[in-house]
Amino acid sequence: MLFTGGATELREHIPSEDAPAIATLRKEGAIVLGKTNVPRFSTDYQSYNAVFGTTNNPWDVARVPGGSSGGAAAAVASVFSSFDVGSDMGASASAREEDEDGGGGGNDGG
Repeated sequence: MLFTGGATELREHIPSEDAPAIATLRKEGAIVLGKTNVPRFSTDYQSYNAVFGTTNNPWDVARVPGGSSGGAAAAVASVFSSFDVGSDMGASASAREEDEDGGGGGNDGG
């Protein structure tokens, strides 16, 4: 399965092994449905990258679903999956909307 990290230089990258969190989930019987969109190297408050474009908030396309794990948030919010593995490198999952400059919030469901 491709792993780009949202970076054009990794557009064709296929890792030789799963990340530890994914390996543990598979070991416990989880079925990996796919990968979700992230900003370049998961380091922004929005989910845009030059490889796959923008991830929209499925409830309001004028807002973003967050940054580093925006694709994961959108997948769960749209009931594509029951849970997802995410990151919080820049506080995009834990920041409140009013703390962000035009962001889409984490804890407020936005």
